[in-house]
Amino acid sequence: MNNSKEKFSDFASRLSDRLSSIANKINTPFVQKIGNTIISKRYLLPSLFIPMGILLIVFICLGVYPFYTQTILTLDMNGQYVYFFEQLRDILYGEASLLYTFERSLGGEFFGYYTYYLASPLSFIVALFPENMITEAILTIMIVKSGLAGFTFSIYLDRTKKKNTFAFTMFSVMYALCSYATMFQSNTMWMDALIWLPLVALGIESLVKEGKFKLFTIALAMTVWSNYYIGYMVCIFVALYFFCYICAHPNSEINALNETRHKLKSLARIALYSLLALMMAGMVLLTAYYSLQFGKSDLQDNSFDPTLRFDILNLISKLFIGSYDTIRSEGTPNLYAGTLLVMLLPVYFMSKKVTGREKIAYSVLCGVFGVSFVLNTIDLVWHGFQMPIWLNYRYSFLLTFIMLTMAYKGYESLEDVNCKFIGKSCVFIVILLAIIQKLVTFRRYQNGGPVDITPSYEMIWLSIGLITVYFIILYAMKHSKLPQTMSAILAIVVCIEAFSSTMINWIGEIVDAGWASRENYREYVDKLEYITDEIHKNDASFYRTEKTLYRKPNDNLAININGISEFTSTFNRDTMKFLNKMGMYTSSQTTRFFSGNEVMDSILGIKYMIGSDNEHDYVSGLYTPHSTSNGLVVYENPYALPIAYGVSSKIKEAVLSDYPSPFDFHEYLLGHMMGQDRIDAFKSCDYTVSSLYNCQVVNTADQNGTSYYRIDGSKQATFTFTITASYDGSIYMFLPTQYSTPAVCYINDRELCTLFQGETYRAFNIGNFKKGDTVDVTLKFEANRIFLYNYEKYFVQVNEEIFPEVIDELKSNGLSVESYSDTHFYGKMTIDESKSVFTSIPYDKNWKVFVDGERVSTYRNVESMVGFDIAKGEHTVEIKFMPTEFYVGLSFTIIGTGLFIVLCVLDHKKRKNKTDNEKKEVVHVLPH
Repeated sequence: MNNSKEKFSDFASRLSDRLSSIANKINTPFVQKIGNTIISKRYLLPSLFIPMGILLIVFICLGVYPFYTQTILTLDMNGQYVYFFEQLRDILYGEASLLYTFERSLGGEFFGYYTYYLASPLSFIVALFPENMITEAILTIMIVKSGLAGFTFSIYLDRTKKKNTFAFTMFSVMYALCSYATMFQSNTMWMDALIWLPLVALGIESLVKEGKFKLFTIALAMTVWSNYYIGYMVCIFVALYFFCYICAHPNSEINALNETRHKLKSLARIALYSLLALMMAGMVLLTAYYSLQFGKSDLQDNSFDPTLRFDILNLISKLFIGSYDTIRSEGTPNLYAGTLLVMLLPVYFMSKKVTGREKIAYSVLCGVFGVSFVLNTIDLVWHGFQMPIWLNYRYSFLLTFIMLTMAYKGYESLEDVNCKFIGKSCVFIVILLAIIQKLVTFRRYQNGGPVDITPSYEMIWLSIGLITVYFIILYAMKHSKLPQTMSAILAIVVCIEAFSSTMINWIGEIVDAGWASRENYREYVDKLEYITDEIHKNDASFYRTEKTLYRKPNDNLAININGISEFTSTFNRDTMKFLNKMGMYTSSQTTRFFSGNEVMDSILGIKYMIGSDNEHDYVSGLYTPHSTSNGLVVYENPYALPIAYGVSSKIKEAVLSDYPSPFDFHEYLLGHMMGQDRIDAFKSCDYTVSSLYNCQVVNTADQNGTSYYRIDGSKQATFTFTITASYDGSIYMFLPTQYSTPAVCYINDRELCTLFQGETYRAFNIGNFKKGDTVDVTLKFEANRIFLYNYEKYFVQVNEEIFPEVIDELKSNGLSVESYSDTHFYGKMTIDESKSVFTSIPYDKNWKVFVDGERVSTYRNVESMVGFDIAKGEHTVEIKFMPTEFYVGLSFTIIGTGLFIVLCVLDHKKRKNKTDNEKKEVVHVLPH
């Protein structure tokens, strides 16, 4: 026992000596300076930790894991961002490339994802968590960002206002947990702007007053770097705030340099250092610009008509607690930051400490934002000339910041305003609330549908109650002998209100958009990832994999498969057009793989399909099934083609025109690959319209189609196709129409889906059958009619006599990949005659091809895929992704950062020389 104690004592002593040694090594003057700063500014720390604590308590109350079973996966966080964070974690651990990934829609540059969604330095927190705790990592990021937003706002107040710990804390809480921060919290990439904005504003003031540029340049550069989209809005704010600031103050207050033409020189400086900040963020900006050229910049055809979005009462109503309406397209600006804000704004305008010119300047600035919200044209400019899809008015936090700074000045002026005025202001606000309750209408969503309602009485009474409580506290502060105690009570009430409003807003968003449990996410990912890991262990070659089990379009990023599905704002327009012609569902931002066919899967190189073990899995009967231990089946496609293969030069003539069905496009594409106009890769199944109920068939000759009319409008109508299988295997269906009229489809009395509705207007695998089997496909509808274009191939099977031979010939000219990564392929090809090479890599000019070490030109095959020419014989082929924009942007960032460092050194020398000269002058005038 004594021996153990001696060992422990010896260990403790050695550990203490080691820690002391480390402390001595890092105890440099710089570290000491940081430590002294932290100690001297410790009164700012509550502004960091209290917002974090409030938000954490909110999540505990909402039942978020690890406190219960839910996650913060709501809206786009559930469908997009969590998957992008999964990929970022893989990148940080060296398991994926930052520049390119084949886990998105055939493949695409990944840095566009990074610049739009992940560029925040705080995103790297995901690397600190285990792989199975990605949702908890994101939760931590959200909480930390809220705390940092409060902390930087407190820094702004500390540098521009008198020291007041309680005031700093409560205003920082109001800023960090304002309605914008709460409602947009799940869009983590936009939250960094809230963190940097107070420092940007402080930097503008320092630049104007004293010519100090470091804080402004760094803060603006980091804002743009963290998210270029919101960064663009902050750049507009920089211009507005600069002019507001110089107009609000006389030259004597903001010209510490005593220079002539100060305002003109300040304008030159703000322009110069803004340009330098953008240059420092060049890597993000230039790469993002290139990424946008793939399609996002063409997302919408917006109307710039100067129409009014809503009336002013709707805008005023959003200043109060409980004013959540919706995150959908009908939503109005999120302006609420606390009831105290509304009460202090009148005090600001009555304060004698605030000059008239400042009141006018800040009023005009607020008016600019008000007009921007209401007027459609200006709102579009703020949003980068594109109307947002949900989550409107993404720049509204800028006005919240301005109003909070005004309210803080009102708070500092309380001693100059009598309680009678505050009381009258409260009465006016209560009357305004009553008017809002009667005249304002919110559009909310309940049970999945829109509901028009007026602000609830609960909201009105809660606001009135808070106004009453705040008035009592403010009155007591002015008359009490313990003003610090009352200030502390005021701060506590502000924190309670912030907690309540955050709860209300989160609950509103959950009702509006829903959210996912941790089990919902983890069970799916863990189950599929186990299978994909096994596939990778058994097959180390390059191939694509898809699945019939589906959670979200971006599943592939979480389970690490090179797949087809994708949902992102940085999509590739041409890839989506190509996949739509192939028979997949695509929209403006989404590609979804539900089921393919042998032709499509083989052309795209889909070698494996993951499905369930039930009989209706919709996987080709020609694929080889491999059972697994957890109830899933891996199907292997023996016809899958490599990433690149030689085809006829006729492929250069192939275009993405209109085709009657995906099956026609497949035959057209294969035909051009083989040097023909088309190849009969599919055989049409014989079918008849075997039964009609309450339905009349009319040949619509002028539309080249057939209409199935419902006879009795009070009854459901049905018609049935009876099909005969030509071979053993899958039957594929595509029913072409120009109308989105819903019809429920049944396969042999088993419901398949409701056709012609968004995702269901595509090609289907309706099941595996034996040769000669008859299959009934029944459509039931309640509309007036169902219209189908006349077309022979409603139902097809793969032509077993032709398809395998075509695939064998294409494979014989395929690339044998010897090594590969996300950005590089190296292998050998044996070509029987000069050909064009078709790759299933989406076209990007940054893909460079080298044949036998010599660079060859690339071009678009089928308007969408990378192609190049190759001569007869044996060749080594190297395909590299070399993103010019990334490297040019990186050069700008390095040069910009270098210039900034040089300017900092020169500025330091200049200020040091100035200080030395001032000391010499003082010594010179002293008597000897």
